[in-house]
Amino acid sequence: MVMNHAKIKYKMIPGVKKMYAVIDIGSNTIRLSVYAIQDGQIKPMFSRKNTAGLISYVDQNGCMTERGIQKAISVLSGFQKIIENTKVEHIFVLATASLRNVQNRDEILTLLREKTGFEVTVLSGEEEGVCGFVGAAYHINVDSGLLVDIGGGSTEFVFYQNRKISKTYSIPMGSLSLYANFVSGLTPTKDEYKKMKKYIKEQLQTLDQGAAPAPILCGVGGTTRAACKLVNDFYGEPLTNRKFQPDQLKKVMKSFYHDKDGVQRILRVVPDRIHTIIPGMIILRTITSCFNSQDIIISEYGVREGYLIKTVIGWENGS
Repeated sequence: MVMNHAKIKYKMIPGVKKMYAVIDIGSNTIRLSVYAIQDGQIKPMFSRKNTAGLISYVDQNGCMTERGIQKAISVLSGFQKIIENTKVEHIFVLATASLRNVQNRDEILTLLREKTGFEVTVLSGEEEGVCGFVGAAYHINVDSGLLVDIGGGSTEFVFYQNRKISKTYSIPMGSLSLYANFVSGLTPTKDEYKKMKKYIKEQLQTLDQGAAPAPILCGVGGTTRAACKLVNDFYGEPLTNRKFQPDQLKKVMKSFYHDKDGVQRILRVVPDRIHTIIPGMIILRTITSCFNSQDIIISEYGVREGYLIKTVIGWENGS
């Protein structure tokens, strides 16, 4: 069995390619990503995703139920079989708000270790934000602005100047948690939409009100990538386009309620996010309004890549 090696000091050997796997246990999805690293360069090889929806298994006491724990074990065991058929040398298993915010975290970590052999590293909100920034800064040119990672159970904010982090925040509010708390059907009604928007504004008020406007918003994670895909489809942009404006986002969101093809577009473009993408886009649109963002740029690299880059390559914070 290939095990975690998160505490090993990694040494890059010039010209030698090594394979690494990162499993990200999120509130909405659990992802396996495999990368090759050679001469300080990271190359994605393949990935798998399971929409486990772990946050929906958290009860009124803040504990993940036995059914949710078994779901996580089942998905990890399946990923383990995939990894065993590859030449992966090291595996990193990360958890974010999915385990960070539950009351029975220690019990879950013990069971995951006993049933799968994986030692799971639970990232704090700040660590998650930093990893997201490192991944984005490694992949695209980020000079100054705001990085946002809208997950299923939390949203991370990283303010940065001259490729250096200045402030990080994490709010326990995500696309799946909003859906679970506010939406009664498959997609939100107009009234539910308004209630979510009001709640998001209240949550944003908990951030440092002295934070500077962010004309450039860099998005990482599945929610912002899915939003970009919907904008590209709506406006007929190339699939490779990774930049759009808040007004374009707003128009796409209006189409969900006014165009016959609105919800059909979600089913066609991002069907696995039919229930969470609208809450996620409301979060994104409200953030751009709060911080006067003019452009939204999407990075294909985020927390998983950032963690790997920090741990294996030793490159971080734009340095």
